[in-house]
Amino acid sequence: MMVAALLKEASIRTDGYLFRSMGRDSFKNQGFTDCPVGYRPFKTVVDGLKGKGYLEVVTGFKESVNVHDRGIATRFRATPKLIALAEQYGIRLPDWASHFTMLPRPKAVRAPIQLRADSRKDKKGKKHKGGRVDFDPAHPAAYRYAKQVHDINTFFADQDIQPAECHFAFTRIFAQGDHRDYRWNKGARLYSYAFGKSYQQMPRVARPERGDHIGRENITINGEPVVEVDISASYLTILHKLMRVPLPADPYDIPGVPRKVAKIWVTITLGHTGFHSRWPDAAKRRYSSNHPNGAADLQRDFPFGKTQRKILDHLPLLKDWPTNPVTWADLQFLESSAVVDAVHELATRYGVPALPLHDAVIVPRSKAELAKQVLSTCFQGHVGVLPTLTTK
Repeated sequence: MMVAALLKEASIRTDGYLFRSMGRDSFKNQGFTDCPVGYRPFKTVVDGLKGKGYLEVVTGFKESVNVHDRGIATRFRATPKLIALAEQYGIRLPDWASHFTMLPRPKAVRAPIQLRADSRKDKKGKKHKGGRVDFDPAHPAAYRYAKQVHDINTFFADQDIQPAECHFAFTRIFAQGDHRDYRWNKGARLYSYAFGKSYQQMPRVARPERGDHIGRENITINGEPVVEVDISASYLTILHKLMRVPLPADPYDIPGVPRKVAKIWVTITLGHTGFHSRWPDAAKRRYSSNHPNGAADLQRDFPFGKTQRKILDHLPLLKDWPTNPVTWADLQFLESSAVVDAVHELATRYGVPALPLHDAVIVPRSKAELAKQVLSTCFQGHVGVLPTLTTK
């Protein structure tokens, strides 16, 4: 399994590093599945491969003993000797996957749902993901949501998804579980865990020059090509409905601001607790992703303050976003509820596999119209308005 992962990583990018903490505590309560690998067997494999010259190991470190401080996990990379050995047995990097059998997808996982605390910032302003919060699995809401994810995992265990390593199992993560009087109504996206890069982390279209040799459009489900059914302006639609304000016919048709830039601004704003003071690095990377040699400069082309003012003039409801009683966690919960319900209904009622994205589902091409009907009905049921759907 480790050799397969090393060869896969080497086939994707030249640095080819895998990351894994070697701290003993990190091997306890492994993930959300019931197939843990303990510290001792893992360390034995690492030492054996390294001793034979097949594995390069770069030891990780932590900046301090503070449990909340970040560090760098230990990195692992296949050496040329391992790659040469594989080739002696007919295993070439481009077709590594045809020589290894993936573990079958589980019908059940240990933690179909997770509850996490709110994220926090340290003294340096770095944001840290909230830790897990204990909860009673017999709580009616927790039991209901866990049962729904269990149904979805059970269904997907028998579906042929290619590339196989892009999905293993789902877990649903609820947010802000450390708030008083928590009601299981914050966040709650359905996340895919995978042995390789999850399909949710793939770009829609392959970008070999950036190391992404496979895009979501290359996925097949039960041997059939796929399409994405997408909810247009999902967060904006939900927010305007909740605040009882009409949504502009085309919320992204803003004079002087390209649609791509407007979407980036809306995404970073409604996913945040207030307004940003500048373009975040992730937004800059997204803007330049389709420009060769990184020629595009978001701040240079569209200065943040000026661009924000134009967007707020077009979408005046957002002017009060920092003080709005509705937060990103509320928007995400309603959106994810619609998507997860659609995935569940398509699976259990129609026998149709639908891979969830944040605001979309990936389905076999022949099932696109059915997926649109189901997703539209589920969105209306949670939000109270029919969404605008597009197919890609």
